Amino acid sequence: MKRIIALRHAESIKNLEDIYGGNGKKLTQNGINSIKVLNEKLQKQYNIKNRSNVEIYTSCRRVHVEQTCRKIADFIGIDKIYTDNLYSPINLGAFNGLSKDEQKILYPEAVKALERWNLGIGDINDFKVDGLESASSHFQRIKAFLSNLQDEKMYILIGTRSDITAIKNIAFGNNPEVYMEYKYYNTEYLCGIYFEIYNNHNVCNINLI
Repeated sequence: MKRIIALRHAESIKNLEDIYGGNGKKLTQNGINSIKVLNEKLQKQYNIKNRSNVEIYTSCRRVHVEQTCRKIADFIGIDKIYTDNLYSPINLGAFNGLSKDEQKILYPEAVKALERWNLGIGDINDFKVDGLESASSHFQRIKAFLSNLQDEKMYILIGTRSDITAIKNIAFGNNPEVYMEYKYYNTEYLCGIYFEIYNNHNVCNINLI
């Protein structure tokens, strides 16, 4: 059995600028303060401090994601932060590094399709821009990553909204290849999901964080 805590990063300056993807920017003071609150919550609920069987992963080298990871790792007492090629954000293609206003100007139909999916009235596969990785490809990568993790450990996974969305869909048994089944989850900063995996396919004890 392996235990998974998957969380979106804390608030960053990039988020206040409403930019998607890119290299990231440092956390806001509000984001830093929120991590302190989160750490105490995780300690109370899951007893994460000074445990030899806890590993922490960052999904990418974006500044705010790594900074979030480091502050949680320091609280736990972990030196090493892991990465894995399978655990990384969806490739946004032409959307990468653009603000939401720029996306609306350059790709209005794609933005409308994404908004419909966000509202639960559209399918994720209707959202298309040049170079965009499919939801199915991203979903399968994250699923393979989770499958490869060793049993008898707790994993704290810090990622972007796309990463946590994929992980939530995996936990709830959804599939992006089924029409309208892949769901949008409005994951706020430092929010996510806890669940346990038995025999690499039985998911149970799901709790939203």
